[in-house]
Parts: sequence; C-alpha cells; structure tokens
Amino acid sequence: MPAAISTNTLIPTSLVTSKPEVCPQPESASTAESIGNATRLEEDDIEILQIAVWFHDIGYIDVSDGHEEKSAEYARNFLAEIEYPRDKIEKVE
Repeated sequence: MPAAISTNTLIPTSLVTSKPEVCPQPESASTAESIGNATRLEEDDIEILQIAVWFHDIGYIDVSDGHEEKSAEYARNFLAEIEYPRDKIEKVE
C-alpha cells in the first residue's frame, strides 16, 4: 500500500502543461481542505476531496462535452498507476 500522497505534487506535469487554464489553482485544494475541516470530514475523506478537486476539470484537455468522464478516467488511471487504494479511487471518481 502506498504512503499518503501529497496533492501538491499529484498531477503529472504532462497533464498540466498543455492547457494550464483547466488545471485547478493550489487555492482550490486548500479551500477543499478548509471546507472538509469545517464540516468535520475524516482525514481520508478530505484527501479524497482534494484529489477530486485536482482532477475535476482536467478532462477539458481532450474534450468539452463529457469532460467529467474524461477527468474521472485520468484520475482513475493515474491513481491506479501509483497504487492508490481502489476503494479510494472509486470515491474520487
């Protein structure tokens, strides 16, 4: 099982460089963490929320219509590659 991942380095550079306008700003993940803390989410759920924020619009790299599904695909593939737990991947999707 992999160690906890840092959302500061989560998104591969290859996904970020082609269309930086679709990539979330670091403040988005920070805001997600603040909301998670304010609503008393468990630490694992905050991590999942932050990862979902990072991947949310990344599908716009390829398509406008259906970008949500493409974003989920990017998240699923990347997280599986780094051996992130399957049950957590399903929550991110």
